[in-house]
Amino acid sequence: MGLHEFTFDRKLTQEFVSYPYAVYRDDPRWVPPQRRAALALLQPGAEFFQCVGNRHRNYLAMVGSRIVGRITASIRRDLKDATGAPMGSLGLFEAENDHGVAQDLIGTAMRWLREQGAQRILGPMNFDIWHGYRLMTGGFGARIFAGEPYNKPYYAELFESSGLSAKLRWHSFDIECSATHERYRRRGIERRAALVECGYRFEPFDMRRLDAELEKLHGLLSRSYEHFPGFTAISRCEFTRLAMPLRYALLPGFAAFVHNPHGAACGFVIMPLDLSDPLRAMGGRSDWLARLRFLQARRGVRRVLVHMAGLLPEEASKHSGLGAALIAFVADRVLQRGHSPCVAALVAEASPSRAHLQQCGAVPTREYALFEVTP
Repeated sequence: MGLHEFTFDRKLTQEFVSYPYAVYRDDPRWVPPQRRAALALLQPGAEFFQCVGNRHRNYLAMVGSRIVGRITASIRRDLKDATGAPMGSLGLFEAENDHGVAQDLIGTAMRWLREQGAQRILGPMNFDIWHGYRLMTGGFGARIFAGEPYNKPYYAELFESSGLSAKLRWHSFDIECSATHERYRRRGIERRAALVECGYRFEPFDMRRLDAELEKLHGLLSRSYEHFPGFTAISRCEFTRLAMPLRYALLPGFAAFVHNPHGAACGFVIMPLDLSDPLRAMGGRSDWLARLRFLQARRGVRRVLVHMAGLLPEEASKHSGLGAALIAFVADRVLQRGHSPCVAALVAEASPSRAHLQQCGAVPTREYALFEVTP
C-alpha cells in the first residue's frame, strides 16, 4: 500500500472527492454530497485557506491503482488547547474495513499534526465544526436525515484501534409518538405563557427577509455555541453560503427567534424539512436535471427535524424553560401545516433539552461521538 500526500493537486483532489461515491455505492441510506461543494471545500479559494496560519495535508491510501482510504489533517490558527498550543483535526475520513489501512492513514496524519505543534487532536472534523464533524456510532438501521453524520459502522473501531477515544457523545431522539408530542408541547406552552408575561417576545423568521434573518442567526448561533469543543468563528459570508439550503428546507413558521424583555434577540430554533430524499434524488449532481429531481422530491416531504436551537449563555444560565417554550412555539406551527416533528437531532449528552426529551417519552435511536487523542 502507498500513501499519497498532497495539498492542492487537481488529479488527486478529484480522486479524493470521488472516493466516497465508491464506498457508499450500494448504501441506499447515504445522502450524497454535491460533488461541486465537496470540490470547493478543497480548493485554494475556500475560506479555510484564506486565513494565514491555517494549513493542511490530504492523504490517499492506494493499493496499486485502487483507492482504499483517505483523510485530511488540518491546523486552524484560532483553534488552540488550554495551554495555547494548536489543536489538530482529522477530517474527511473514509476507508475500507482494514485496520492496517486506517492505522497508516490516521498515524501518518497525526504525525504531521504533531510536527505542527498539535498536542490534542480531534476527529472527525472537516476543518471545523461548520463543515461536518462526529462519527455515527449507533443507530445505523434508522432512516438517515439530511445533515446527520453518517459513516460505515466499523469506523469507530478503526478510530479506536488507531489511538483515539470518544470524548463527547450526542444522540438523536424519535419524537413521532403522539403522546410524546403532546407532553413536549404542553410543557413548552406553559413556560411560554409565563415568559410572555415577563416581557419575552416570540417571533417567526421573516422568510421575505431571509438574508437579514440569517445575519441575526449567525450572531446568535456563534454566541450560543462558542463553548462547544472545537468551536471556531466563521465569517458571515461563509455562514450564509452554508445556510443556503434553508431556503428550500424552511416553510413559513418553521423557525423563530425569541427576544428578551429589552427587545434583544436571545435565542432561536430551526425545524427544517428533512431533505434527505430530495438530496438523494440529485445523486451528488447539481445540473438542471438534478435540481428538477430535487424540487419534485421535495413536494412529498412531510418529515420535520428539530434540528438546531440555541440560547445566549446569559439566558441559558437562568434555566427558565425558554428553550422548551421556543420549541413549542415553532412545533405548533409545524403541526398546524400538517407536518410532524419526527426527530430531535444531535442532542449533546450535557444538553438540558436531553432530560426534557426523555421526560416527555422521546427515545434516543442514534448515537454519535467526537474522538480525541491527547499526549
